[in-house]
Amino acid sequence: MEKKLEKGFYFGWGKNNFGEEKDLNQKLNADLTENEGCGISLIANKHFIPQNVKSSIKFLVTNHSQYDVTIRIEKKFFDGVKTSYEKIEKNSKKQCDAFLSDSEKNSEGLKEIVIAVLRCDNNIYPYTISLKAEID
Repeated sequence: MEKKLEKGFYFGWGKNNFGEEKDLNQKLNADLTENEGCGISLIANKHFIPQNVKSSIKFLVTNHSQYDVTIRIEKKFFDGVKTSYEKIEKNSKKQCDAFLSDSEKNSEGLKEIVIAVLRCDNNIYPYTISLKAEID
């Protein structure tokens, strides 16, 4: 059974800090000329219940930009971070999954899963992405 996720925490840090809860699929404007990075966080036990994830959280990421973008998918735990990277071509969509092992789902340590666009991974351009997410 798949369940569509509805909300996420949109944020940016650097010269133009921001952070607010929004409906998923709204666009995130990641202006890397202004900020070090921007992202969308799905917070464990707020936006999704880890124990309810059968195997993964499926993300459909849309790059609305005129530039290819590299996103980070970070599973953040109290004792560390597991990171993967995906390149999404300009004006295209890509499915990116965050798989959760049984121990990750059942531990108290999972804080959040973040989709981020960071200056250190990309050219210094403005990027715009959006995402849809559902648990599997």
